[in-house]
Formats: sequence, structure tokens, C-alpha cells
Amino acid sequence: MNNLIIKLIAIKETAKGVHYTCTGDEAYSMHLLADRIAKNIDNYIDSCKESILGSDEYPLQGTKYLFEAIKLIPVINPGNNKENFTLLYHIIEDTLKHIDSMQVDKADENLIGNIAENLKNSKGLINLQIS
Repeated sequence: MNNLIIKLIAIKETAKGVHYTCTGDEAYSMHLLADRIAKNIDNYIDSCKESILGSDEYPLQGTKYLFEAIKLIPVINPGNNKENFTLLYHIIEDTLKHIDSMQVDKADENLIGNIAENLKNSKGLINLQIS
């Protein structure tokens, strides 16, 4: 679960980076899409941490999550919408692969399924931007 949290933080921060660098005629809609992706992640991170607590363990310290997430966050190129959304697409795709490889308790299946569904939907919307 900790690795999923790290990947979700990387998605959120990458989406925020993309959010603030959109340019051109479609900048506003791209800005809103990146913001939508980032906003949904915080609740999932919190739910994952609560799941860890429910397993009688403690989540990692916040700085540990951030330290590991930084390694996954790509450099955003201001003004290059397609490249930036492609970077975000790949992080989401990697996270979905990670989710598919996870073995989770019955109690966590709905949470993980909801995260995967949200990320898959986001991936589809991003694909419309980069195709």
C-alpha cells in the first residue's frame, strides 16, 4: 500500500505541474483536466493511509513518502502541453500496472478498485488530449 501512496503522490504533483503550465487555445480545458486529476488523489491517499492503520500498522512519515515520490516526478516543460500530458499519462499507466500486480485484502478491494477506475478514466481523458 505504501508504494501505491508514493505513486499517487507522484501523479498528484505531476498533475499540478501540468496544471500550472498549460498554454494555447485549449489551455483552460487542459488546466481543468489536470486540476481534476490532482484533486481526486488526496482523498485516495488518505484512505490508503487509513487502510494501513486498519491493518494495525502505521503509515510512513510524510517526508518518506515525498522523498520516494520525488524520484518518480518528471520535469515539466512549460508550454509543451502534449509532452507534459504524455508524462502524466505514463505515470498513471505505471500506477495502474502496479495496482494490477497488488495482492490486497478483501477489505481493500473496493478502495483499490475505485482508485484504479479513477486513474483509468483520467488516462482516457488524457489520451484524448495527446492523440
